[in-house]
Amino acid sequence: MGGWLAPSATIGRAPAALVHDLGKPLGIVELLALRLQERAREPALVQSDARTIAALAGEMRACLRGLLGAADPDADAAGETALDALIERAIRRVAHGCEAARVAVRLAPGLPRLRAGGDELVRVLANLVDNALRASAPEGEVRVLGIQAAAGLCIEVSDRGCGMHAGIAARAFEPFFTTRSASEGSGLGLAICRDLVGALGGSIELASAPGGGTRVRVTLPLPQRARKPLFQQKKKNPLGA
Repeated sequence: MGGWLAPSATIGRAPAALVHDLGKPLGIVELLALRLQERAREPALVQSDARTIAALAGEMRACLRGLLGAADPDADAAGETALDALIERAIRRVAHGCEAARVAVRLAPGLPRLRAGGDELVRVLANLVDNALRASAPEGEVRVLGIQAAAGLCIEVSDRGCGMHAGIAARAFEPFFTTRSASEGSGLGLAICRDLVGALGGSIELASAPGGGTRVRVTLPLPQRARKPLFQQKKKNPLGA
């Protein structure tokens, strides 16, 4: 087996998902911490790196909080969260500096705020953005598009990378399936996304072609509008009728 044991044979799925989700932000924290000494004479850069480390620590805490089902701190008093804030968190979790600048976000105006699942959606989008960045050329752009459609709130993450042929794309959501080496990927990212999106009542689709890049679309149900009361008090007629 080439020294590689299937993760399912050694650790449970939930711990494996936790390792997967925390791996990238921990890697960025390690990189920034290692170069702090090199930047000792550049206070502005040190402060910038320190802020990034603090933000990533917050994201990792949010990831753990999400696994415990705790409330989303970005939600307002009504329990609603803006999509742009969640996308910003997702990008920050997996990209830094020039890599983050490669992600172009385009959101349609007037998108509804989300009433639940903020932390879960951040995990989904972080996985999708990370995959797209890895699949792209070093200067390649990754696009995140948000629109409202008849089916619900749609979020697309697309890249112009190498793409996948049909056989690989058909297995993309299988747990522990990956075309990367053992040191580069666990094969859990898209499986985690599928489970999280399903728990939110949504769907996830992948379209890819060799040389044509990959597009992943997440569709979430729109927040329910306030229901009218079953019985409304009849207004009195000022004329006494």
